Amino acid sequence: MGKFCDFYVVPHLEAGPAARSMGWSKQWPHYHIKRVDVFQVAALYELLRGVAGESTWKLFEQRVEPDLADEVVGETADDDYDGPLFLVATFPTGFTEGLAGLSEADRSTLAERWQVHPEFFWSRKTGMAAKVVGELCRLAALAVQRQEIVILAESGE
Repeated sequence: MGKFCDFYVVPHLEAGPAARSMGWSKQWPHYHIKRVDVFQVAALYELLRGVAGESTWKLFEQRVEPDLADEVVGETADDDYDGPLFLVATFPTGFTEGLAGLSEADRSTLAERWQVHPEFFWSRKTGMAAKVVGELCRLAALAVQRQEIVILAESGE
């Protein structure tokens, strides 16, 4: 898992369809990034919330509202779809609100700490973490404004 993922701002009931679109739909505000996964986002969560030493990524493994009878926890399935399965994770409410409320200085500090985190192995390009944090903060602010959720839909390739 983790070849690429998309972050979406969606109403609860649209999380499954958004996950399956994997960046091909303009229907939901989203951010597409290569080589990130739920574990790296959980590391960001740990940094933001000031917690460590736990398997906080489990907080992201929440079931979304199923739109198919055979949908299983953590994956989406579609009888007409023969591609890879996806992990669908919902940002915890406190995480979304925390990202939405960050000042520019706090964003910068958080990005610097995430950039050097051992879990952030997929890119050591200067400024990459800042770009991702900025986009996630933008989506989080939009989700709070719309009273919707942020989901991470991760490729199963």
